[in-house]
Amino acid sequence: ADKGRKSKVANEDSVILKEVDQALEEDRTWNFFRQHGPALIGAAVVIVAGVAGWQLWNHMRTEQAMEQALEYRNALELLEEDREAGRAALEAVAEESGGYAALASLQEASSYAAGGERLKALEIYRGVASGNAPKRIRELASLRAGYLALADGRDAVMGDVSDIAES
Repeated sequence: ADKGRKSKVANEDSVILKEVDQALEEDRTWNFFRQHGPALIGAAVVIVAGVAGWQLWNHMRTEQAMEQALEYRNALELLEEDREAGRAALEAVAEESGGYAALASLQEASSYAAGGERLKALEIYRGVASGNAPKRIRELASLRAGYLALADGRDAVMGDVSDIAES
């Protein structure tokens, strides 16, 4: 019976020690959150706001790209129906910044070249070649300008395509 009582007392002591340890841990946790809680909540708010801002920015960029693609497509369709109106629409797209600006300029220049307005096409191609379009588009514009410059002689052609040979 003495053994049973000692075992029961040991179990009660163990339970009391666990409760004391648990209370101490709760106090430490509460003190930690009282001390660092506002900073942790502030950091969480900043992270959530940053992610929301990034998502909003990506959504706006996607919407803008979709609008430009639609304007570009509409300008190409208009070019098939009415050359002058299509050129004006392509020029409007080319004046906007974005991925379709250089493509619209190339298409507009191509329209002028097909219509026999070589000098106007050359002007636009050279503008794209010296602009801030991606490298491959600038090179394509240089090649097309060089092709149209064949009538002006070797020096004119070399002036347009010499940058391609250097890169």
